[in-house]
Amino acid sequence: CSCRAGFEGAACERLACPSASISEPCSGHGECLTMRQLAGLRTDALGRLAPVEYGSTVSSANATSSIAWDADHVQGCSCYEEGYWNGTHHRIAAWAGHDCSRRRCPDGDPATWSAARGSNASVPKQFETQTVACAADRGNFTLTFRDATTAAIPHDAGALHLKRTLEAIATVGSIVVTPMNGSSSSAADPVAWTVCNATLSGGGLANVTFTSELGDLPLMTADEAKLGGATSPLVEITEAVKGTKESLECALHGVCDDATGLCACFDHYHSSDANGSFGLRGDCGYAGALELWTQVE
Repeated sequence: CSCRAGFEGAACERLACPSASISEPCSGHGECLTMRQLAGLRTDALGRLAPVEYGSTVSSANATSSIAWDADHVQGCSCYEEGYWNGTHHRIAAWAGHDCSRRRCPDGDPATWSAARGSNASVPKQFETQTVACAADRGNFTLTFRDATTAAIPHDAGALHLKRTLEAIATVGSIVVTPMNGSSSSAADPVAWTVCNATLSGGGLANVTFTSELGDLPLMTADEAKLGGATSPLVEITEAVKGTKESLECALHGVCDDATGLCACFDHYHSSDANGSFGLRGDCGYAGALELWTQVE
């Protein structure tokens, strides 16, 4: 068969994926998948993988019947999103658009609540903090955030090791780790503190504050299978502070250049740290004058 434009397959039975390039589907910046395959990549409102079954007859609440004729005949683009680059705080602009030809610009937290928040304007803006409690005195464990899993974290790792291990995965940019005494929930000596403690006295508790990811975040999960030593080795993760900061393109104070993935900020707005000060997010979330320092030889 010689297929008409927009169709492909041995019998021209599939709708081709859109593209800004004549040589590659999805402009070379995404993967061309059927609706059945795309349904398996669905994410929920918190950014976690939440697949559904589409086009299959199974006894599941998330499934549809086989009358979904388009499951294997209609295709779309799943655009690449690299995340944070090589363990740094620099987030690579994700590709977007129906044909993956656009760059997504940085999100940020506006200096004031957006109009969409309405009555929530009185709620203080806060970064999300999650508490990690670990009862063990040997072995290691891993943490997973938004389907990305860390390298093994030794039971006796310090705060800096925990911070660097979490920031090495593509879904985490920057965090602050605050060592805590498990027995009293008070600040611990960072030198002697370890991420796990058999009795949770003098260690075993950490507050992890996400300073790059904004809003209400999914809880991290842990694989504790390789821990031991305590009566019942356990890693428990709870939400200590719910994230309430907004995550809006260019922090609503700039225009996104989707050719470069860079924000062009309005007058008097600059890149922020999402916490009211100048920072490197590239998001137009800082309102105020910039002070320039010049080194004098």
